[in-house]
Amino acid sequence: MTATLLINASVLDVERGALIPDQAVLIDGERIIEVGPVHVVRSTDPRTLDLRGKTLLPGLIDCHVHVTAATADLSELAEWSPTYVAAHAQSILRGMLERGFT
Repeated sequence: MTATLLINASVLDVERGALIPDQAVLIDGERIIEVGPVHVVRSTDPRTLDLRGKTLLPGLIDCHVHVTAATADLSELAEWSPTYVAAHAQSILRGMLERGFT
């Protein structure tokens, strides 16, 4: 698998509560291998993406979510078919993933 090197990103360090500019993030497969200044992180022939002007932050985990609550009127859900509820849940889940939640 080819490594991916993200360069020139501002990285949110949630432990320090700081946004660190001009960082590089080396990813191999599904694992983050290294994070640091662009001039320090190196890899052999990685696919490189320049994220200048973008911010990277850790993935967000939502430990409690009601993906089938597609309406504020929960009594209305009892009238919906399971297929219709699933279609709404799929849209809700996609939106969560696109916002960085797992």
